[in-house]
Amino acid sequence: RDGPWECRLALLLLLRAREDAFWGEYLASVMPPEPPPTLLAFRPEELRALQDRGLQREGRAWQQEVAAFFRRHAAARGVGREEWGRAVGLVSSRAFQLTLEGERAQAMLPFLDMANHCPHAPCFHAVSEPSASPAGPTVDIRTLAPLRVGEEALISYGSKPNRRLLLQYGFVVEGNPFDRLPLAGRGG
Repeated sequence: RDGPWECRLALLLLLRAREDAFWGEYLASVMPPEPPPTLLAFRPEELRALQDRGLQREGRAWQQEVAAFFRRHAAARGVGREEWGRAVGLVSSRAFQLTLEGERAQAMLPFLDMANHCPHAPCFHAVSEPSASPAGPTVDIRTLAPLRVGEEALISYGSKPNRRLLLQYGFVVEGNPFDRLPLAGRGG
């Protein structure tokens, strides 16, 4: 378990895509030509332009951690630097966190990973019990209420403030109900 889960899963995905047609086709269909607009892809001047100093530090630290993992593990397996950045960005923005048999895990879930975020989404993802299917556990998108024809099945990526959404997914939500503003000092 050396390194962040995003890096471990990105490397696994890249290596599996070389050997398995399904994962190869999946990766070819979703791998962006440029890294997703997460802080991982920000240039130094873009990080400096952020008004949140903590977010600047987090972005630089994340970039350094991903680069170190690349040098230790991915480069030796023939993964190119640009491919690496795109794969880590892809995994960071598309992977699901699940609980399977009491253990937390991260997984790539083709097709389900196309669901967009809404803080108070009308849908959610649910994991079946491993014994419910001969193939193992399944993950479904379920609705809290019927959707209208043509209505998008939105899910929530969690109760995340905009700084976390920007860091992990590369977007912010206007009027995000989970944003908080730290106040210095006490009283009014």
